[in-house]
Amino acid sequence: MAAKKAKTQKPAPEPVSSRMIDKSSFVFGILVGTIIIILLVFASLLIQPIQVLLSPASTEQEAPSGVEVLGDSRLPNTFQLVLKNYEQNPVTITGLEIGNQSYNFTLDMQPVEVRLITIAPPECSEEEPYNCPVVIRYVEQEQNQTSSGGGNQSTPTEPLAIATVELLTGKRDVDYSYQLSATGGTGVYAWSASGLPNDLSITTTGLVSGVALEGGTFTVRVAVSDGLSSASVDMLLELEE
Repeated sequence: MAAKKAKTQKPAPEPVSSRMIDKSSFVFGILVGTIIIILLVFASLLIQPIQVLLSPASTEQEAPSGVEVLGDSRLPNTFQLVLKNYEQNPVTITGLEIGNQSYNFTLDMQPVEVRLITIAPPECSEEEPYNCPVVIRYVEQEQNQTSSGGGNQSTPTEPLAIATVELLTGKRDVDYSYQLSATGGTGVYAWSASGLPNDLSITTTGLVSGVALEGGTFTVRVAVSDGLSSASVDMLLELEE
């Protein structure tokens, strides 16, 4: 008898609905991924302008105001301060508080004017290194101006006067340096002096300096001019032996 051939069954065809679901899931996944990428790019573009807008505010610094100390210097037998008036109007300085010491004087300063002040050394300047906190006492003035020749010129608030009340005591054969100061007038000063001991001299800016070769007490006439007026005063200079 002839053997019968076994019948092989063909696999059942995959349902059409299943193939459609797999294809739609693939497309949906691509869509979701694309949307996420677009959102991330859009978010990064938004954050960058915000950072640019915020950065200037964080680095902005306030403009200085009042009367400030630009610097100080300790010299033999003297202490010097450089002051600047940041007020919009002239000010009258009535004194300084340096450490535990008080200095009383009167000095007018115009807006943005820079002045060199020379005083006796405060105790805090004797330390190494020295650290002298400074408090400036001043009152703000109303600026007076007058018209002349079609322009505005500042009118001096007070007559020219020598602010230095006495000369610093020095020693023979030791370096001497002392800065004179004035108030009022035009604010541009030229100094001179007579009666200084040998080897001491004065510059037109009012700095008395040198090395005295003799000791004693000397009467020195100090004079200052601002181009419109002048002032002079006699002071005693003591040089210890």
